[in-house]
Amino acid sequence: MQRELNADNKTIAYAKEELIAEFGSSFLCALCGIENTFENSAAYIQDWIEHAKLDKTFIPGAITSASKAVEFLTKSFFEAKELKEAA
Repeated sequence: MQRELNADNKTIAYAKEELIAEFGSSFLCALCGIENTFENSAAYIQDWIEHAKLDKTFIPGAITSASKAVEFLTKSFFEAKELKEAA
């Protein structure tokens, strides 16, 4: 996905990007056992969901993208860790 650069933070693309980041952060915190403030994340996500009311693919798409990002980060981390341990 190519990032759409736009100064207007009211666009659907910007809202989706924010949701991807927030979902990804929540997934990583859960994966690492970090207790994050669920109430803050939920409130932040709810604010961006307002942009999604007419697009039924908005939330599932953001969750899928966040999952892919977390998978990429964790895979890269463990591959680097294995290389370091093998050296």
